[in-house]
Amino acid sequence: MSSSYLSLTKAKEITINFIKKYKDSLRDSDTCKLITDEDIARYEAMTPSKFFNSGNVQANFGSNFYLFDINYNKSGNTAMIWLGEHTNVNDLTKKITEYSASNEDLLHFWQNEGTWYNLTEARIEALEKIFDQLGAKSKTQTAKKSSKKPVAKKPEVVTISDATEVQNGIAFVDFDAEKFEHALKTGGNNFDPMIDFESENSAQNQIDHAINAFKLAKKELDAFISELVKAKESGAKYVVDSSYTARDEFKFGK
Repeated sequence: MSSSYLSLTKAKEITINFIKKYKDSLRDSDTCKLITDEDIARYEAMTPSKFFNSGNVQANFGSNFYLFDINYNKSGNTAMIWLGEHTNVNDLTKKITEYSASNEDLLHFWQNEGTWYNLTEARIEALEKIFDQLGAKSKTQTAKKSSKKPVAKKPEVVTISDATEVQNGIAFVDFDAEKFEHALKTGGNNFDPMIDFESENSAQNQIDHAINAFKLAKKELDAFISELVKAKESGAKYVVDSSYTARDEFKFGK
């Protein structure tokens, strides 16, 4: 596998090929939905610098981490890829093989023990191995979920999303919803900066982990605000945390 540094143009080319191959396991960060051919066409129309800086592509499983970024430096801008910590490509390949015995271990290694590395052909091939295993599971789960017919709602209930519903002027929002994890839980369950000793430093408070987590939080807050605006347009005047009191258990009336 080649590990040479890539120009932004070449990096974008192989990244777009990756997205086309694994689009059923990826989601667009703006829509929080699976990437479509229209999304890919939009990515292809971007300049390489804008594409890598826009943070468009996330995994559609685990903590929905971003996959690609850009590093601006004096010697030239470099495309970046998020991968589990490793010393070289051989070490990365060895670790992926080791952790592949368990989907949970492989996911933890890739996301929670990860950081940003220069994007190379060898590293994107390593990411493909991860997606061949974890993405297959994601697609199976998605297919099962999509095969179920939605349950009919009462006319007075307006469904904004899987986390937000409106009834009788109240927006019921699940503040514990996974898609708001990073925004409403100080960077998410896997980010933990609350330590007392230097010896407690770990992947959970690593700075690249923090940056990635709060980039996700920013996107999630935009989605959260969008849902609240839609709820207001549907007649909501108040907000209730449905993880505390479910809508169908809420006591309406004075």
